[in-house]
Amino acid sequence: MQFINYLLQSPLKFLFKVWLYHLILFFILRCVFYFVNNSAINSDEASFSTEAFFIGFRFDNVIICYSLFIPFILLSAGTFLKTRKKLITLSFVIFCAEFAIVELIICSNIPYFHQFGAIISKNAFLWGQSPGLMFGLIFSSFSYWGYLILFFGFYFISFVLLKKLFRQAKEDLEEDKPVKLGFKIGAFIIVGGFIFLGIRGTASRKTTIHQGFASISNSKFINSLGLNPCFVFIKSFVEENPAYNYKIPFVITEYFKNVKNYLGITNPQPLSIDRNISFGNEPPTKQNVVIVVMESMAMYKLGYLQGKNLCPNFNSLIKESVFFDRFYSSGMHTFNGLFSTETGFPAIYTENSLHNYTAQSFNSIGSILNKNNYENYFFTSHDPNYDNMAGFFKLNGYQHIIGESDFPLSDIVSTLGVPDHVLFDKVIKQINKDHLTKPFHAMVLTSSDHGPWFVPDNISFKPTASDQKDRSTQYADWCIGEFMKKAKQQTWYNNTIFIFLGDHGVYSEHTYELPLSFHNIPLVIHQPSKLNPDTISNPSYQPDIPATVMSLLKINYVNNGFGVDILNQKHSYIFFSSDEEYGIMHANGNYYFKVVATDEKHLKNGIVLDKTEFYETKKSFSDSMDYNANAIIEAARFLIHKNYYNK
Repeated sequence: MQFINYLLQSPLKFLFKVWLYHLILFFILRCVFYFVNNSAINSDEASFSTEAFFIGFRFDNVIICYSLFIPFILLSAGTFLKTRKKLITLSFVIFCAEFAIVELIICSNIPYFHQFGAIISKNAFLWGQSPGLMFGLIFSSFSYWGYLILFFGFYFISFVLLKKLFRQAKEDLEEDKPVKLGFKIGAFIIVGGFIFLGIRGTASRKTTIHQGFASISNSKFINSLGLNPCFVFIKSFVEENPAYNYKIPFVITEYFKNVKNYLGITNPQPLSIDRNISFGNEPPTKQNVVIVVMESMAMYKLGYLQGKNLCPNFNSLIKESVFFDRFYSSGMHTFNGLFSTETGFPAIYTENSLHNYTAQSFNSIGSILNKNNYENYFFTSHDPNYDNMAGFFKLNGYQHIIGESDFPLSDIVSTLGVPDHVLFDKVIKQINKDHLTKPFHAMVLTSSDHGPWFVPDNISFKPTASDQKDRSTQYADWCIGEFMKKAKQQTWYNNTIFIFLGDHGVYSEHTYELPLSFHNIPLVIHQPSKLNPDTISNPSYQPDIPATVMSLLKINYVNNGFGVDILNQKHSYIFFSSDEEYGIMHANGNYYFKVVATDEKHLKNGIVLDKTEFYETKKSFSDSMDYNANAIIEAARFLIHKNYYNK
């Protein structure tokens, strides 16, 4: 009984109070996460929510026990040493620092998941080289910085409570009651054992808790609900990153054989996918090329995948153009889309290609056109140094980089710079101003369909949607319509190929764990003088753009990328990745995808969004798709690390 009383009265009892408070706090924040992000959850998946909350308790307990570990050692030492009051003060400081970080990560994860459909990880720092714009994006929209208010509110409560608890701990120590040494050692062993068990997350001798414990349904949201964001965030730093520890796979030659068969390549070199593309005696067309990469433009916004039709102007353009309705983005970030569209290479998850691949230029659109006497422009509405866009495009043959500093200050309306209609006006004015006597190519990156969502009030267009995001999409669509109206009035219109595509889509839980809405984007090729309106439904993806552009221009070149001319060739399947996941969309409609962190594998219907799981019934097909995906990933990694990666 004396030992039990000691446990209840010793400074270690405050660890229990801190533990209990943060369990309650994390539960409240998980509830906020649930209500902010559960809008698209299906009724048949909602039944897993309660189980996910219980699993969340286990992951929360892991993070709390990690946070308790050092203060526990200090408080235990304080029961033996005369400096115990100083150790308690030090424990208080450590607690304050630890939980400031922990609570900030958990609060930040709520809007991060809402934007990207993924738990926050080190990938959030892929934009770290441009902190000014990154923080500008956060603090210029209440939907983002509002969660900082949530963080400061909860942290203030935590600080006040911790201060009160540790003041009480010091007062208890002033009584300085004699305690048996055995009691102290016993308390250390028992409490330490509970903390150690909490850190492991399981009593199993063979494994500790991992992300797979939270995989209880086919819903990515439900599986994410059970995770503690700090657990995922820290784990993403601890695990080895293949981008910086690249090792050539033992079966790399077999992977290249697979990729060559996929692309129809007869090149005898074992570790090369180079193929000479020649149009014989047919001369180059010397047409201009305008490629518009539209921020967050998903098929979902055109009324596909059960989404709203918010883009009447773009749908009108589709009727005048060649439209690809099964076109996919390589990744989930803007830098993925720009990289793949420019180079013909797939996105490699967890690697920021615009920053990393700068050892030399790719055989890209800009590089090839530069060699063929084109004037190349890259236009963006904001800071072109963000994500190293300016450096990457300069390296790849773009002579003109036009961004925020090229506009009057009065035109800059947010951290994303100027609105889309001002950007498009600049494209036309700049090309006309330069009085070019040779063909030009313009790569244009829009931004108005991205938070902070803003619709200018000094224009004739007034959106009708009630939701601010939908209003911004309607505005971005209007800008496309206005741009094409003005382009048709230019002398260079009839000699120009216009290509419109999304950089990536938008997250929507209602599709699949690796959401098709995030990757199924529109592709429109508008060349009224030569291409008749048509809809092509064979799967294609962003790496196809360079090969297709060169085919339209009849330029001889070496294609060493992973794309083909989709106006004249077809893929049997295409590959895309989403940070820690990757997928393959097959021409027959089967959609295979894998969650790398948990090794979950799925095969679904990619056409009608049928939730039926086919992985086990079509396992041999699924396994072949997984092998194909790995072949593309490893072949791309090999070529990138061998030739382009600046280590």
